[in-house]
Amino acid sequence: AEKFGLVSYWGSWPFLMTGYLMLLSLMGSCGRRIWPMTYTNFLYQINHIGLAVALIGGAYSGLTLERKRMVLFKGMPAGTMVDEQNREFRAPFEVELREFRMESFNPTLTLATIDEKSPDGLKQAPGALLLKKGVTEKVAGHTITVEKFYKHAAFDGLHWREVPWKTAAPAAFLKVKTPDGKEKSGWICSGSPETMPAYLMLRDDQAILMNTPRPKKFESDLRVEGKDYRVGVNQPAHIGGYDIYQFSYDEKMGAASGYSVIEIVRDRGLPIVYAGIFMMLGGALLHMGNGIGGKK
Repeated sequence: AEKFGLVSYWGSWPFLMTGYLMLLSLMGSCGRRIWPMTYTNFLYQINHIGLAVALIGGAYSGLTLERKRMVLFKGMPAGTMVDEQNREFRAPFEVELREFRMESFNPTLTLATIDEKSPDGLKQAPGALLLKKGVTEKVAGHTITVEKFYKHAAFDGLHWREVPWKTAAPAAFLKVKTPDGKEKSGWICSGSPETMPAYLMLRDDQAILMNTPRPKKFESDLRVEGKDYRVGVNQPAHIGGYDIYQFSYDEKMGAASGYSVIEIVRDRGLPIVYAGIFMMLGGALLHMGNGIGGKK
């Protein structure tokens, strides 16, 4: 898209012209078979007009789609939203964040070796398994066993211990057998706003690191017009013709994020697209019924 100076393939003139010509062809072919209205021509019409309706709905949706974002802080009702150019708009309703929740996958590990030939100065061999107690994995000839694993941990100056804080990072105690038969053990930690990262040195130029856990699920509990809703990335709340999706959060703070970003979407063309799809589905079912019991 950048090579041809296009903002988007879907908004480019070749794509739009192709859709226009396809729509013209559909309408022309339907016009040719509008009379006599036999059963065969009826099946032809319902399928092709359905496709034309879906195309028209898609074009209308592209022209009228509204997509805005709203930043919410817990306990503070908000009524202003912004678009991609950060222009402010009055929201169709007031939204209050009641609670933000986040779940993460267990982290993985990486064997990092200093290598001046690598672009970032490190040669990395990533592990494939999610860390948990009892897991054994072989990475670049090193046999690594997880002896202890804490989902949320903190270092008190002497020991790593499990804590209930949302801002705490995961930590694991590893036993490592190197390719030359030597054994090493120690703690690793991915680090967080309240916990410094830790790594296990194998040599002066080699260490085992813990990767930052990937988010598994994040969602927000909202209060809108006196009613409670729960929204996720692919689990919207439907309110007065608008869909509210979970969009983002403070990635540095993770589960302890102080705010939640939601997306408010309104798509007026979607019912037209659905109407066209159901017309095509109906035509397909009639075609199947027409073929049952027919001659070979």
